[in-house]
Parts: sequence; structure tokens; C-alpha cells
Amino acid sequence: MGELLPGRDDVRAPRREVLRLGAEGSGHRRQLQSYLSRMRDPWTLEGPIARLSIPEYDWETVGFLVNEGAAFIRHGGRVFLSYSASATDANYCMGLLEADEDADLLDAASWRKSAQPVLTTDPSLGLYGPGHNSFTVAEDGETCLFVFHARTYRDIEGDPLYDPNRHTFVAELKWDAEGRPDFRASVAAMARAGAVY
Repeated sequence: MGELLPGRDDVRAPRREVLRLGAEGSGHRRQLQSYLSRMRDPWTLEGPIARLSIPEYDWETVGFLVNEGAAFIRHGGRVFLSYSASATDANYCMGLLEADEDADLLDAASWRKSAQPVLTTDPSLGLYGPGHNSFTVAEDGETCLFVFHARTYRDIEGDPLYDPNRHTFVAELKWDAEGRPDFRASVAAMARAGAVY
């Protein structure tokens, strides 16, 4: 997959790889997993397909076994892959994989997975089940933005997948002292700035 935004080094997909979602199993035990493969062109996979992530931690398996909605960003010599996990209710949350940008990204051993979610429900901010994010750049051509969805209430009647009220939010992406995306700080700053929801 090529450059997402010309001229921006930190908002790129890694080289010519593309992420795809795969599923194994059936019914409630069906498992959504993240895979990576090279692309010959925009519609043809080329070469081996590497499984990067499966739902393995407790926080990835609440209600459903999910690793989905992945997005890449490159920063400080590393490639980060954020993804969403668990059922789409208040348990929906985000995890993070990271690899050195010059590593073999098709080798699952090149990736390190966060043992804890990097963004979860935060009642103090009134946001529940954040996830399914992407990255882009603001109009100034410099500011990296984090786009995600969440609900503004916890309680859902019926299957949360069929509750259509997930709202889209945009926050400036903050980075922690180690150069990793800091999703919690990004969302807190958005709320402090007076985001209306």
C-alpha cells in the first residue's frame, strides 16, 4: 500500500504491504484476526500472508474474539498498527502492535503487541467503546489526527452491533515520551478543548 498522504512521513502505510482481516471458526466463537500481505497492485495479493494478531488477551475477547479495524502509522523509526478488540459495546477498545520500520513486517516475530489496551471506555469523558480508528493530517499539512468512533452512553438494548449510534470523533494525535501514540492523552485533550458530543 503506498503513501496515504504525499509528503507526510509519519502517516504512511508500510511499503507495499496491506492489512486484511480474516476470520476463523463459527458462531459466537468466530475469531477475527489481522493479517498482512504484499500487494502486486491495488487488488492482487502477492506472496505469503502473515498472521500478525489474534485475540488472545482477556480484554480482546469480551463478547466476541476480535482484532479488527486496523490502521497504520509510522513515527520515529517505528511502524504502529492500532486495532479494535472485543464486542462493540462499552467493552470495545483499542490495542497496538509495533515494529521497527526496517524490520520484515511480514514476519510476525517482528511485531510487539501491547499487553493492555491503549484506549478504553472512559465514563469521565462520556465516551464508551472507542475504536475502529484511522489516521490523517489536518489542513495545516503537519498536525497528525486520530479519527475514531465511540458512543456517548453505556447501556444498549439488544445486540450492540445493531445499535447505530457510534459517533465519529477527531483528536490531535499525541505521542508519549517513548515515541508511541498516546491515544488516551489525545482523547483527553479533545475533551478539554470543549469537543461537543
